[in-house]
Amino acid sequence: EMTPIEIELHEDDIYRVHFLNYDHWNYFTVEDGAGPCILSFKQEVSSGTREHFRILVRGYCHIAHGLLQPTAISANRYERDEVVRAVGKEMGFTNPFVLVSHYRAKRELLKLDNCFFKHQYKVGVVFLKEYQRCEEDIFGNQQEDSPRFEEFLRLLGKRVNLMGFKGFRGGLDAISNQTGVESVHTTWRNNEFMFHVSTLLPYSYEDKQQLQRKRHIGNDIACIVFLDG
Repeated sequence: EMTPIEIELHEDDIYRVHFLNYDHWNYFTVEDGAGPCILSFKQEVSSGTREHFRILVRGYCHIAHGLLQPTAISANRYERDEVVRAVGKEMGFTNPFVLVSHYRAKRELLKLDNCFFKHQYKVGVVFLKEYQRCEEDIFGNQQEDSPRFEEFLRLLGKRVNLMGFKGFRGGLDAISNQTGVESVHTTWRNNEFMFHVSTLLPYSYEDKQQLQRKRHIGNDIACIVFLDG
């Protein structure tokens, strides 16, 4: 039995599966405190004759997806804009949703979802000795005898040999060890992380700036600085 309104956080590719190739409408608003929000709206029939609305709401840092019974809102089910206003009110929105009619909207929303549903991440880890201030010194640290740093890396994930590694490599070489012999890798809630550890990336005696290390870590989604002091 469907409850009057079923809305839940979701992590699947909902728009592509349930909306993209079906008649639906997209609405946009900017909500105080939440920023830009997009609502995708579609009418469906389940169990042969039972009608409901499928809605997908994208916010700045979350996605909500669910089914809504027409009887759950005070609106004429045949007046789409009226239903959308009622849905917005039911979900706590204070500003009105505006219909998005641009011909490229569907394609751009699909691109947006590809960003939302990314499950592989590159994260940098930089080893920093106490009193180090110079960037060349920091990126010049080689494999250090630091039990605390080794313990920290074990908390982050598992050390893996890059040669022949089949998981997410995060741009590291798994054929000829050109980007190091080992790295740190983990999975969490269907997400995969490769950590670019500065001391595990190749050290160059000719390059004082260690540009190869900087190239990997500088392109990561986040960087963790471990201060060994």
